Amino acid sequence: MKKILLLSAIIPIPTIAAFVWLFWKNKHQDLLKLSRMIINFQLNFLFLIFLGVLLIPYFIGIALIVAVVFFEIRYVIKSLKEKSINRIKLPYYFKFI
Repeated sequence: MKKILLLSAIIPIPTIAAFVWLFWKNKHQDLLKLSRMIINFQLNFLFLIFLGVLLIPYFIGIALIVAVVFFEIRYVIKSLKEKSINRIKLPYYFKFI
């Protein structure tokens, strides 16, 4: 389940992680923590992509979108290599949940 959640982090819209967070709150506390981290990660990257789209007329937006997608994939691959859920670190700037 951990790998499926982490692979869903590539899509910047909270889908699978939000489902786990809503319906499995009481059953698996480690998956709850991971799904919160993934939702915050996804929402932050969605915000950065939206900011990049707004900055496309200034030619900064294209570079920002490419960098955001590159770092998003890099962080997801790095976190997939971790064996323990407690060691996974996904960066986010704003904490939504």
